[in-house]
Amino acid sequence: LVLLYTVTNMASLGLELNLRETMTSLRSARLVVLTLLWGWVVGPAFALLLTKVIPLSEPHAIGLLIFSLAPVAPMVSLLARKARADMDFTAALVPLAMLATVVLLPLLAPWLMKGLTLNAWSLAKPLLLLVLLPLVVCVAIKVYASPVADKLFPAVKRLAGLSTLVTLSFVVVFNFR
Repeated sequence: LVLLYTVTNMASLGLELNLRETMTSLRSARLVVLTLLWGWVVGPAFALLLTKVIPLSEPHAIGLLIFSLAPVAPMVSLLARKARADMDFTAALVPLAMLATVVLLPLLAPWLMKGLTLNAWSLAKPLLLLVLLPLVVCVAIKVYASPVADKLFPAVKRLAGLSTLVTLSFVVVFNFR
């Protein structure tokens, strides 16, 4: 279910974006620097502060710190769409976030969580297969077979929304206590 959720959310993003606009978004140094700063400096610093201020059990504190170092979830396309955000920048953000996560998580996690070691490839492999591959394939469909992308998009978008709701429901049910 989580695989379906991840793949369909990335596929729907790839099927709706405009590649030229997406590349333009990445040329904005201000946007890229602010994204990296907020995502991998401010977010982890805030998470670290929370672990010091709020009494959390060690597993919860570690989970919060790890999540803070991987700030972009596959549902970002769904959330951006609901917020009427710039979908082209959102599409540019995903590979940027994936690269930053693969590079920065193994470097910063041991510093934030003493004794923890991470392998960059073990982080990169699922990101490449479940996030980047569906995004790239669907961008290629959008670029080279736009009418096909336009026909596929509504069904993939519905499946992404449904898989997100079911995944969140299972998370709530299994972790209710």
